[in-house]
Amino acid sequence: MDFVEILRWTASGTGIIAALMVAAHISTRVTGYGFVIFTFSSMLWITAAFFQDQDPLAMQNIILFGINLFGIYRYLWRNPDKKTQKAPPPPDPKKLCGARVTAGCGLCQSGRYRCWRRD
Repeated sequence: MDFVEILRWTASGTGIIAALMVAAHISTRVTGYGFVIFTFSSMLWITAAFFQDQDPLAMQNIILFGINLFGIYRYLWRNPDKKTQKAPPPPDPKKLCGARVTAGCGLCQSGRYRCWRRD
């Protein structure tokens, strides 16, 4: 087994593992690490393609490399810590129509007001 064959088999194996991790979507962290493994797999495919003069395979994996970097950004870098997220503001009491109007007034159905009382 030569060097390129080892590259190709390693790229296939890591691609399968990464696909399972992303498809399972156990958590955002696991999915993010799946994209890390996909990125490694793409680098292996690019290297093997250049050794064998397979330009279409190299171009495909260069593009997939960029997509995988976007996946890493989306699932590992962009997610803020849940402790630092602000709670949503409480609803504006002026926009709650249940205290002043009946449910059939049309204001609730228009979408401008939220009715908290159901008659």
